Amino acid sequence: EIIMLTGDQRSAAINIGKQLGLEECDIKSDLLPEEKMTEIADKVKENHHLQKKAWCWNNRRAVMMVGDGVNDAPALSIADVSVAMGEGAAIAMDTADITLMHSDLNKLLYSIRMGRRVIRTIIENVIFSLIVKAIVLGFAV
Repeated sequence: EIIMLTGDQRSAAINIGKQLGLEECDIKSDLLPEEKMTEIADKVKENHHLQKKAWCWNNRRAVMMVGDGVNDAPALSIADVSVAMGEGAAIAMDTADITLMHSDLNKLLYSIRMGRRVIRTIIENVIFSLIVKAIVLGFAV
């Protein structure tokens, strides 16, 4: 689920949102920094509530905030994962978990895909090592 939160005017927000493939109902514009922060906080609380009811790794969800300005810093600080654009304000980069050195959102997508591959490889390695240990233990007994 992707929701666009912006302080820009509605017409500019809809134009950018449509380029991203978002529906108008998923675009919230003319927001003040406090309103962005409230929206992010509500999503974080909702996700943590859902995860308490979920079994183990089912329904894994995280709230990600991407911002570049001073007005994004409060929302970046409360998101589960925060990403700052490298050409933005220094406070946004200090607050964020990740800073993209170039303002290219394709790098964000690449980072997410790479992270998923790394986790999959770690799980495969752990399973493989447990199988090898079980086989060695079987020969030792």
